[in-house]
Amino acid sequence: MIVELDDTSLVTSGPYERFLEFEGETYHHILDTKTGFPVESDFTSVSIITQSSFLADALSTSVYALGYEKGMDLINSLDGVQAVFLTDDKEVVLSEKASDGELGYSLTDETYRIKE
Repeated sequence: MIVELDDTSLVTSGPYERFLEFEGETYHHILDTKTGFPVESDFTSVSIITQSSFLADALSTSVYALGYEKGMDLINSLDGVQAVFLTDDKEVVLSEKASDGELGYSLTDETYRIKE
């Protein structure tokens, strides 16, 4: 997916690069603060778009850990913040502000589809 941005920041979090496979299990670097084990998430990645890279970084990891409902509620409650979520089912889920037509993007992988 290519996102068209001007004078803003996009930060992505997900377990697709930093992980370890050990005895048939996959462990990644985004940890559940209650269990100490990797978070199980609805997403393969979460991208946050906002003016502050610092805020985007914190939100991308937090929203990944929160999961779909809580993460989407948080993003939709914040001014000036948009999100793009990718799922295991090859769906692209956009936050309210990202899906209102202001975010310019194009899909580069035809196996992904925008979730309505």
